[in-house]
Amino acid sequence: MDIIKSLTAIEQQALKELAEENFREAVEAVKAKLREKKPWWHRLLPFTVTVKWRT
Repeated sequence: MDIIKSLTAIEQQALKELAEENFREAVEAVKAKLREKKPWWHRLLPFTVTVKWRT
């Protein structure tokens, strides 16, 4: 009986750790997306405007 209880406890712990790993992977994916996100003006003007001032 103790073996069955310990096996179910191990299985529950493994499932818990898998859920935590999936959560951490999802967090990392969102963080990567946020790092790649550009400011709104990059979407509006996706090019560089060079201004030369006369002096």
